[in-house]
Amino acid sequence: MGKCFLLSLFALVGLSSQAQTDTLLHGYNPKIYPSVISAAEDIAMPYLIDEHYINYPNATVKDSTITYYSLKYHVHNYYLNPTTGYYIASSLYSTYGINVFSKIWPTQIPNIFFKSADTSFYCQSDCVGYLTRLLSATGDTTATGNAYTNIMNTIRGVNTSPFAAKGYVATAYEFAAGFPTLPTKVSSGWQYVCGNVEADSIDKYNHVLRTSINTYNGVRQGGFASSQTGDVLAFGYSKSQSSNGHVMIFEKSPQLLTNTTIAAFFPAKSLASAKALLKKRHIYSVTVFDCSGKQAHFQDSRTLTSGIGHGTLLVYTDTIDDAPLGFVFDTAQANYNPIHTDTLGSAVYAISVGRFINGSLTGFSPILNSPSILVYPNPGKNELNITLPENIKGSIEIYTADGKMIEERTTISALLKLNTQTWPKGLYIIKYTCNGYNSIVKWIKE
Repeated sequence: MGKCFLLSLFALVGLSSQAQTDTLLHGYNPKIYPSVISAAEDIAMPYLIDEHYINYPNATVKDSTITYYSLKYHVHNYYLNPTTGYYIASSLYSTYGINVFSKIWPTQIPNIFFKSADTSFYCQSDCVGYLTRLLSATGDTTATGNAYTNIMNTIRGVNTSPFAAKGYVATAYEFAAGFPTLPTKVSSGWQYVCGNVEADSIDKYNHVLRTSINTYNGVRQGGFASSQTGDVLAFGYSKSQSSNGHVMIFEKSPQLLTNTTIAAFFPAKSLASAKALLKKRHIYSVTVFDCSGKQAHFQDSRTLTSGIGHGTLLVYTDTIDDAPLGFVFDTAQANYNPIHTDTLGSAVYAISVGRFINGSLTGFSPILNSPSILVYPNPGKNELNITLPENIKGSIEIYTADGKMIEERTTISALLKLNTQTWPKGLYIIKYTCNGYNSIVKWIKE
């Protein structure tokens, strides 16, 4: 595929939030994204702004109200298991402007949308509601090109692990047990990156859930370090647990902890216990987007409310093949001495990572006058490359995480290269403006 075609393709689809200059996240409801991470970040954006994790240019936040220029937007962010308010009925799709999803969700869709009637962003959902909402907005709207229908049809077609039928949210257990049944290499669609399973226990449990299912064929697969931005991390719990599991999206690749860096996650009373585990296992810090409870993870953005947010958890793996063995979910587990871990076994049946590779971008109508940009490498170190739509002049503004503008350029070519050697490590917001529209992306310097 030629470079010019790639640039034009990204320009058509849009890689991140596109907002008119006076409207926050313009086109938020019906947007289709080219990748899992772009969908995860953009759909999470109003909640991350409200949580002060993202300092969005020209936006201020007070009491769950975002003021963008002269307009006010209310944010309702709640972690909610399926009950009244969890879904939006198909009869309301036209009101929300989301008929684009009618083939994927023929009767109902998880309630994570903007409601124009009261200028509010609503999240009334759980981890899988958020995941299936963003997967259904990734790729295109065809059976094979859409990330959610693709995994649904793939796992249900093999029938060795259960998965939700069309129009329903799959459980975390179904993702966690289903990923290890996928192929490990594909040119498009879903692939199994790594994981670990209690295969016999899963097989028995699967036949309790669905007697007609085939023998479970999921296997252990090492290489957790190969997980990358946009991959889906899933935990599947046994039937004895109060929850069936949890799902999250990698913000970036896992970071291997050392005897020094592990101290950031454990208080003095449990640090020796954590270092003892580090002598026997690899321990990774994993930054994720998910929908969970208040202060669900380490360094969690949800300090005041539950719902969609950002945080860090720890995953430990076998030193031989780097297959995941367990995890430390939050600071509460870290405060015990010895530390509390969730370990593969009687309570945890599966820990797995899946990846969607978008091989096709057909089946939907992109917004032709909305610009988009691609930044790479991301995360990066000494150089930042920004790929821009060809033959479209615009401007680039770069902000630090606290909202200070450090760079402003008028774009005259399709590629902008910046030397970032002197920039401090951390999060940066890159804003591209063209034809009255904005494209906002995040970049991390390591």
